[in-house]
Amino acid sequence: MSRVAPPIAFVMTHYPQTAATFVSLEIRQLRDCGVDIKTFSINRPGTPSTVEFEREASATVFLKENPAGIAKAFGRLLMRHPVALGGLLWQAARLGGTDFKRVVWRMLHFCEALVVWNESRSVGVRHVHAQFGGTTANIAWFAAQIGTAFDKEPWTWSFTIHGFQDFVNEPDTRFDLKVESVAFVTCISDFTRSQLMRCTDPKYWRKYHVVRCGVELDKIPQRAAQSHSPRTIVLPARLSAEKGHVVLLDALVGLVADGFDLVVDCIGDGEQRAQLQREIDKRNMGDRFRLLGEMPHEQVLAHLRNADIFCLPSFAEGVPVSIMEAMACGVPVVTTTVGGIPEIAENGAAALLVAPGDSVSLQEAIAQLVTNSELRQSLITHARATIERSYVSATNVAAQARLLSATASK
Repeated sequence: MSRVAPPIAFVMTHYPQTAATFVSLEIRQLRDCGVDIKTFSINRPGTPSTVEFEREASATVFLKENPAGIAKAFGRLLMRHPVALGGLLWQAARLGGTDFKRVVWRMLHFCEALVVWNESRSVGVRHVHAQFGGTTANIAWFAAQIGTAFDKEPWTWSFTIHGFQDFVNEPDTRFDLKVESVAFVTCISDFTRSQLMRCTDPKYWRKYHVVRCGVELDKIPQRAAQSHSPRTIVLPARLSAEKGHVVLLDALVGLVADGFDLVVDCIGDGEQRAQLQREIDKRNMGDRFRLLGEMPHEQVLAHLRNADIFCLPSFAEGVPVSIMEAMACGVPVVTTTVGGIPEIAENGAAALLVAPGDSVSLQEAIAQLVTNSELRQSLITHARATIERSYVSATNVAAQARLLSATASK
């Protein structure tokens, strides 16, 4: 009889979350593969939107809301292993270096890791996995250290690295230290793997595995050709600086001036909303550049199916799932040559790619898509084939399941 793999703890910043559907999809499909996932989230999500959302939220431990759990775990270790606990706290503090604020945050991460450890050990968890390489990876790392120090069996840990956010603050993420003890790292693209290789010792590179994200093709059938008046460009992305919304806004101004009848629907929310609205008002484009806010994934797909063009003018990316969805359903894509995007969207074949920050080139690419029906159809055909070949979520999640189960079963 084959041995049943023990459950695995997943640590995330927000779960379940409307804007991070790729995480929810991965967890659901990992469970379909037989992996028992216990979910931990630093923050509680927003208003529940579906029955599945409510079910997942009710089964998730929210770390910021668990001071009693922190006190209970800390008290248990302080009574039984005060010296070892002090040693782990000292190690966590040292990660902050001479930056007092960073030291305080490491202490908070350690406290949250106490909850992950205490809640996990009672159900047999011995492996902790984090989504993203910053705060969540700190918590997973500390939880594994606590488990190894105080339980009979050693704990292991791993994390998935996605892209831009994981590399903007290397002194804070300290990948050079994390990869020494991590069992493996999942990289969603060759680009993200290369960036991790850039900042770590070559002796750890064997731990890095490329497992691409993907989409559920059966839920994204290829649509018939679309043509609306005005033509609709959809941009589903968080309203944050790296997404380049203002570049598309400037391109739209030029296109309208050239006589193109276009509107842009921006789906998502974020810290740049007020600033972006000011830029829209400054250009008198309020009736054409519309901020629709965050919405459930099903509504995002509905907007995508009804769009004429998908545009993501980002300055930095991993490999956005939104591009995969557009390519799968038959919306011609124009985006930028950043991060892992060229791995999925071959320029001139599956999408049109322009330099980041270049509103003139973006304007020209959009004009091409509007006026050239043969180009649109060619891009749509090649894009769908690319998704079918390399970006089917069930296939890629199965590879992640094998990594997790093999590590947790050791």
